[in-house]
Amino acid sequence: MEVEQNLSKSIESYDGDLPRLFRRVQTLLKLDPARKDIDDALRQVLSGLVSTVGGIATLRNKMSDAHATTFVAAKRHAKLAVNASKTIADFIIETYLEQTGKAFDSEMQKQTRVGNT
Repeated sequence: MEVEQNLSKSIESYDGDLPRLFRRVQTLLKLDPARKDIDDALRQVLSGLVSTVGGIATLRNKMSDAHATTFVAAKRHAKLAVNASKTIADFIIETYLEQTGKAFDSEMQKQTRVGNT
């Protein structure tokens, strides 16, 4: 949400729909797989990120304490979800920093460092 707030003049409220938020940020960062000027291999990876974010959101809904648990995750499932989430978040943050030449505010920097320890 920080990336969206920093890039967009009109912020939509977050309604809990993670894939929708990801698609908005992806568009703001010019990473939309529908762009015509993106190489096919990169387009495939960017499309895969949309699927991965959707899968992570579904796992969260099925496995977390926030909802009725319909799927019991093994350790390997949890590691997959966490590592995929971290990889996508790192990619978004690095893309944002490269495109803007800006740093996040100090609160975001603290959160990013905590995630990298």
